[in-house]
Amino acid sequence: MIPLVLFHNSMSSLKPCRATKTTTGEWPNGARENEVIRLRGYLNQEFMPKHVALIMDGNGRWAKKRGLAVQDGHKSGRINLKYLTYNCSNLGIKMLTAYAFSTENWNRSRMEIAFLMTTFEEFIQSLVEDLMTRHDIRFSAIGEKSRLPESLQSAISKAEEMSRTNKGLHFVMAMSYSGRNDVVEAAKIIAKKVERGTLQTSEIDEAMLEQELMTNIGQFPNPDMLIRTSGELRLSNFLMWQLAYSQFYFSDKLFPDFGEEDLLEALASYQYRVSAGFESDWK
Repeated sequence: MIPLVLFHNSMSSLKPCRATKTTTGEWPNGARENEVIRLRGYLNQEFMPKHVALIMDGNGRWAKKRGLAVQDGHKSGRINLKYLTYNCSNLGIKMLTAYAFSTENWNRSRMEIAFLMTTFEEFIQSLVEDLMTRHDIRFSAIGEKSRLPESLQSAISKAEEMSRTNKGLHFVMAMSYSGRNDVVEAAKIIAKKVERGTLQTSEIDEAMLEQELMTNIGQFPNPDMLIRTSGELRLSNFLMWQLAYSQFYFSDKLFPDFGEEDLLEALASYQYRVSAGFESDWK
């Protein structure tokens, strides 16, 4: 991670964001109020990423370290995701896409999968009652939704419909999602147009394929920044096309411990790199 003191020196003239707490009025995950306020002071809305992608890794290891069941780790992760979603909304981020369940996760035990599906359903229902209605957050889900339990599919449809006209943060959950399959399905859609004679192969370009990707539901389909927790340094088949030019930030924190202070450090690192002009000339 880029030292924050360097960020501070290069960004000292930028206007700070206002510091606020979570919906419960608390500072979650042991975040220190003074440190949160200090970190918020480094941030500037001009350089805030519009779309943040999130790989929430480490729920199981978090539970194991504490001698708890893996279900307890997933519960803590669900609570933390709600806090993080609120914080992203409060910071003015326009879109947050969280990797909740990959297609590879179907290989987990039936008991764990069943628990996760119930957890996702409860989480989405709580979003409807809180973040969507109180904070104007829009909800969407991407992935092979037909593989999900019918009750979860119903909760997704209800949340999407209820929040369709909301103008705040667009929160997207990727469930039963595969980045490679996303590209394959987009290619199939284009191939069918060629078969029907409504499209010439010479007309196919990157913009056309991007329009058929699942993330095209949002105003900003390509993330400016990817955050991954737990110390892993890989994409794990997440948004393979969309992350081509994203800034990456890897944290050693397990996801239930990744609090507001950690989010602010990640955003400070992103803003330092972008504002200082350290992005590659290849972009």
